[in-house]
Amino acid sequence: MGKKKILSLLVVALAVVLIAAYRDSASNEAWRLAHEDYLLAQKTYEDNVKLYRECIDADWPSPEVAAQKCYTTKVAMDDAHADMRSALLTYNAASDD
Repeated sequence: MGKKKILSLLVVALAVVLIAAYRDSASNEAWRLAHEDYLLAQKTYEDNVKLYRECIDADWPSPEVAAQKCYTTKVAMDDAHADMRSALLTYNAASDD
């Protein structure tokens, strides 16, 4: 084999290695970001559950009043739970790459 052919094979091999490393790096970054999003969503959900429980356990005149007063906290808790599930799906998809 001539020097040019060997050199071109080395260039192709280097390109393949660099592309594989880039893809692995991008996949790891996507996984890391998805993991951070999941942890944040989980923390937000746990905080909202705590607030909701505190609201429900407060000294309200009746369960109906408690439900009315705690409605926005319940909605925030439900939204945070949906965000956590969505983040988990993204995290799992990034883990599969």
